[in-house]
Amino acid sequence: MELHKLFTYDDGLLISNKTGKIYCNLDRDGYVRVRVDGREYRAHRLIWEMFNGPIPNELLVDHIDGDVFNNRIENLRLATRGQNNANSRAKSINSTNCKGVTKIGSKYRARLTHNGQTVSLGTFNTLEEAKNAYDQMALEVHGTFAKVD
Repeated sequence: MELHKLFTYDDGLLISNKTGKIYCNLDRDGYVRVRVDGREYRAHRLIWEMFNGPIPNELLVDHIDGDVFNNRIENLRLATRGQNNANSRAKSINSTNCKGVTKIGSKYRARLTHNGQTVSLGTFNTLEEAKNAYDQMALEVHGTFAKVD
């Protein structure tokens, strides 16, 4: 598919060269979807390929800031599935609203998943202590892909 013939890129948006339409249809996960010849694509993947060429099969396109609607090229990078997961927000809202930290009785438990293994970081008296333990370990094992507040 010759992307530059089909689309114009403008500050994170894809515009149809044929109709001038800005693609802004969102899927249930909040990703911008683009239909080409009856097939749907996520816009961030097309934008990455417009600037950088094909995406290797084993890699994903990650939104650096975690905002799946922000498809500016400077907000996109290649990532393994593990790196992409590390940069994601908590899958569900838990009692603490902090990734990796849950409330257990009157204490807080911090856990982190790395390479498919969940590692317990301990149980803490305060939310701040548990969050700090998670953030420190996340930065250590996930580097720039760590999602910390």
